[in-house]
Formats: sequence, C-alpha cells, structure tokens
Amino acid sequence: MTTRTLYLIADDLPRRHFADFSVARQLWEGVGCAALAGAITGFALGTSAWLYLATAALATVAGIPAATQHRTLRGALVRTAVGGFVWATAVMVVYAMRGQEAAFPVLQPEWYLASTTFPAMAVGWLVWTWSQRISRG
Repeated sequence: MTTRTLYLIADDLPRRHFADFSVARQLWEGVGCAALAGAITGFALGTSAWLYLATAALATVAGIPAATQHRTLRGALVRTAVGGFVWATAVMVVYAMRGQEAAFPVLQPEWYLASTTFPAMAVGWLVWTWSQRISRG
C-alpha cells in the first residue's frame, strides 16, 4: 500500500470526535473498556502466560484508535494516559484478588502502572500525529 492509498482511505472514513460522543459513551470508551480489558488481562495473569500476553496484546491493539478521536494532541495524550492507567490498575486489582501466582513475571504494582501508562501515551502521541498528517494530506 502506498502513502497515497492510505490518504485516500483516510479521506473516506467518517471522523467522529470523542467530544461529540454522549457522556455515557465517553465513560464507556474512556474508562469502561479499559477497565474491562484490564480485568480480563488480570484474570489471565494468574492463569497462563500465553493468555496474559494475548489479552494484553488485544487490549493494546484495541486502544490504538482512541488517539485518533481527538482534535488536539493534549486530548489524545490524556485519553491514552487514562486508558493505560485504568487498564493497568484493573490488571493489578483482579490479579491481587485472585491471589494466585503470576503465570508471567510482572513488575511491582507501581512500576507496572508506570511501565504501561507512559508507553500508552507514547503510542497515543504517535498515532495522533500520524492520523493528523494523513487527514491533512
């Protein structure tokens, strides 16, 4: 696929912004999805290394489009930071509640939060910048 093809595809996509969503949808997409995905990943952490990695990867991929729904870089960074933090918190809470041995080595909770929140922001920045470049042509 060429860059020109990507521009044409991006021009055909409807663009809806997070600020235009209802409050219920904003809460669901901004917090609810991340909490649910984190809870599933936290459950998987005490079950199987492969299941943990698969659910973490799926949550990462599912969160990528979030940054493109914002008009400003600040909005995209806040959204991805909140999403990453909520996801990581849910992972740690559910894992701790299960009380099982981790099937995959993880960092201490405070480092786990930092090691997931900051990369989520970095990905948000990259995705937002890329989507803005494509939409401007």
